Amino acid sequence: MVITKQLEKEAIEFMNRYWDTYLAGNLETWATFITDDYKNIGGTVEEIWNSKKEILDYTNAVIDQMVGTAELRNKKSEVFALDPYILVHEFTDLYIKINEDWTFYGKFRLSSILRNGEAGFQVVHQHGSYPDSKTEQGEAFAFDKISTENRELRDAVKRRTVELENKTRELEIEAAVEKVRAQSMAMHETSDLYKVNEVILKQLHSLNVDGLTGVSIYL
Repeated sequence: MVITKQLEKEAIEFMNRYWDTYLAGNLETWATFITDDYKNIGGTVEEIWNSKKEILDYTNAVIDQMVGTAELRNKKSEVFALDPYILVHEFTDLYIKINEDWTFYGKFRLSSILRNGEAGFQVVHQHGSYPDSKTEQGEAFAFDKISTENRELRDAVKRRTVELENKTRELEIEAAVEKVRAQSMAMHETSDLYKVNEVILKQLHSLNVDGLTGVSIYL
């Protein structure tokens, strides 16, 4: 078998329809795209199916987690001859919707073996994977855990930001004190005190200490 440009185009268009109907929840149409003896090894322990019936039973149980909450973006496809079948590799970014925000979930990879017969393209076998150790039994995606992790991450960023702001403030104060000390060390006689006073006032202003109009040091 030779993979012509036309055959490649048709195979990719078929896989696009495959995903469009699946993510739209149109399982009646989607079911026509897979063979009765369909096989699949997926990304979680539950995703091992040996027939169309098995994957339809699973999909019907989780489809509400898919429709409107999952998107495939930046998809790239490769088509190969696997005589008498066609092999399609898809590489895509998987996004899920959490609290109205689209969140990157992971890199998704899928290998699909297609049969091109009288009924058109149909999927015989698939293997998909994405990095997900968070899902529980009966889940398609770990929405709650991802949401919790995002919240914990935001809280950690806030805490770290406060820590850095405090550390920056400490360094600014240390730098100001060092400038005053340097000017004091450069003083040769009491009349040079005005220079120290000027440096103190300047540094206090640089530290955003409000309400100061002047400072004085007397001996």
